[in-house]
Amino acid sequence: MRRQRGFTLVEMLVALVIFALLASAGVALLSSSLTTQRAIAARLDDNAALARTADLLALDFAQALPRVTLSDHGARLPALRGSAGGSSGALVTLVRGGAWRGPQVEASVAQVTLSLRDRSLYRSTRAISHAPSSARESRLIGGVAAVRLRYRHAGEWRVLWPDQRSDALPDAIELILMRESAAPLRLVFLVGSGGAK
Repeated sequence: MRRQRGFTLVEMLVALVIFALLASAGVALLSSSLTTQRAIAARLDDNAALARTADLLALDFAQALPRVTLSDHGARLPALRGSAGGSSGALVTLVRGGAWRGPQVEASVAQVTLSLRDRSLYRSTRAISHAPSSARESRLIGGVAAVRLRYRHAGEWRVLWPDQRSDALPDAIELILMRESAAPLRLVFLVGSGGAK
């Protein structure tokens, strides 16, 4: 009578170890690919947010109007007020034309303020002819450590604006975003008649 042969205990243990090694390698590969996929998605989202921000700011600056406005207390405000930048606070405030829609408000002239707080760049808008309650704010991008601004006028760069005339506009605005996780990004916008370069 022939004896039937099966797997020995040692052979079974070797097979289980090989299977466990293959399974752990597969899990590690899958985990690595998911991490890479998340990182790529985050980078693509960041790039899309930067592109939207640049496009929106290009429209704002291109539609800037040389129009003096009044504050809530009746003081005359220049058409465009700009700081040298920093790590928080208001950066640029301007009056822009074009169709604008806010909460229950439609207007052709709006005041736009670009500000930096909590490491995020914000844009707020409000109709000139309406109360401050018509203001609307949106977060543009995060991860911004600081912003530097310069204003080009009459062939030279200045670090502050306005000019002597309160209704004057600069020819261009340079905005440098200091990002936490990337190299500084330099954007130049034409004011009143163009877009980003």
